[in-house]
Amino acid sequence: MKQVIPQKTVQMINYAVGGINFFLLLRLLFKAFGANTFSPIVSVTYSLSDALLIPFRGIFDPAVSGQSVIEPSILVAMLIYSVLARAAVELMAIMADGEENEAKEVDYEMGFE
Repeated sequence: MKQVIPQKTVQMINYAVGGINFFLLLRLLFKAFGANTFSPIVSVTYSLSDALLIPFRGIFDPAVSGQSVIEPSILVAMLIYSVLARAAVELMAIMADGEENEAKEVDYEMGFE
C-alpha cells in the first residue's frame, strides 16, 4: 500500500521557507538601498532576519558603498533554507513510501523554480 505525504505538511514547509526567504529578501533590498534603520518596518525586518543569518555570518564580507550594503551571505542563506526545505520534503516522501525505486506522489513546488 502506497503512502503519500499529507499535502498540508508540504504546504506548511513551503509557507515557512517562503516566509523566511521573504524577510531575507526584504533585508537584502533594504540594505542595498540604504534604508533608514529608524523606520519601523526596516527595524522589524532586521531584527527578524538577524537570527536567521547567524549561521551564515562571516562567509563573505559585506560590500559597502556609501549607505548601501550588499550582504552575499543573505543569498547563501536563502539558497540553503530552500534546499533544506526541499530535502525535508524528499526525506518525508522516502520515509512514507518505504521503497526507493517507486515514484513518489509528492507536490513539493517551492515557488522559486
